[in-house]
Amino acid sequence: MTYQSIFGLSIFLLFVACGNPQSEDAENETENTEQTTDANGAEVDQPTDAEAEKENKAFQKMVDAHDVVMPRMSEIAEAQLQLREVMEQTNPSDRYHAKASSMMEGLESIHDGMMEWMSSAMVSPDDLRKSKNHREIMAHYDEYDGQMADMETQLDSYLNSTQEL
Repeated sequence: MTYQSIFGLSIFLLFVACGNPQSEDAENETENTEQTTDANGAEVDQPTDAEAEKENKAFQKMVDAHDVVMPRMSEIAEAQLQLREVMEQTNPSDRYHAKASSMMEGLESIHDGMMEWMSSAMVSPDDLRKSKNHREIMAHYDEYDGQMADMETQLDSYLNSTQEL
């Protein structure tokens, strides 16, 4: 029995014993993954062609989301300028001042979220493969999938409110 077969069988038995049965596709992906070592001698899974294609598609989805939302950073900056003007022209006890301040905080939160998303989600499959196997890479992309769309929805809401103010 080869090392790959033993490794695949061990993983399969581990999940069956834990009550987390894998799908047939997941089992096949584990058994077909090649093992190599990194510069430190640690074993690293190399994806099959099918796995690499899935990883690349997931990453492309992140890139596409980025390309839609990131140009809107200038809209955030413009809205923040407008809100600063409202805050400078109103008394701190005025309800417009309080609303502008709250909206400013919301826009800053969206900006920070977008920047965090970029630094966390926008990692190429090649870079992730240095420390993660296929399942971990897909889990990484799944974790961030949809977050940018949620931020865009929040951004639209804040920008509409800014115009109303």
